[in-house]
Amino acid sequence: MRRFTRSDDRIQIFDNAKHVMFSTGSFAVGSGIRISWDMGAEGLGCAEGDLYDGFASFLCLDLTTGTAIDVFCRDSLCAAVFARLPFPGVKLPEVAPLKYWALFDEKELPAPGIHRYSIAIEPPLSQITWTVDDELLRHQRLPEYALGPLMFGLGLMTEKDLTNDGSISCHGQGVRGEWGPITIEEL
Repeated sequence: MRRFTRSDDRIQIFDNAKHVMFSTGSFAVGSGIRISWDMGAEGLGCAEGDLYDGFASFLCLDLTTGTAIDVFCRDSLCAAVFARLPFPGVKLPEVAPLKYWALFDEKELPAPGIHRYSIAIEPPLSQITWTVDDELLRHQRLPEYALGPLMFGLGLMTEKDLTNDGSISCHGQGVRGEWGPITIEEL
């Protein structure tokens, strides 16, 4: 298992991503979409109980609105993530009352290892539902704006805020991530 080496002292999103692979195409939400996959991750030298010190991620990104609908996991921790982010190079439409935000719902898993995750985005019901092993992880109303096409990503990442002195995201830790079959179905 390799240790993290990449960081960025100025741009938070670049500091978070240690290694990310993106889909070559995008996927329309349409009247609804469910993405399901297996994922697990093992930390090496990561701070105990601090998921954001290093994790594997499954990313669903709408670059037209800056929306992220993700799942993070490591060892026996996972989190559903719903955010609107300032993606570099993307001009976002103004949305009141908050321009950017990030919501994290964490859950302790019964054991480390591979778990089955899903994200269901259902515009007719105005909802997003995250599950792990068929149990609810998060339920969220859709934002007031329409989602554009989604790009998917698999990543090894951290989520540590930049300080006045720059990045603190690398301290010798690393993560080994594993992803299984990914299915995408229209709802």
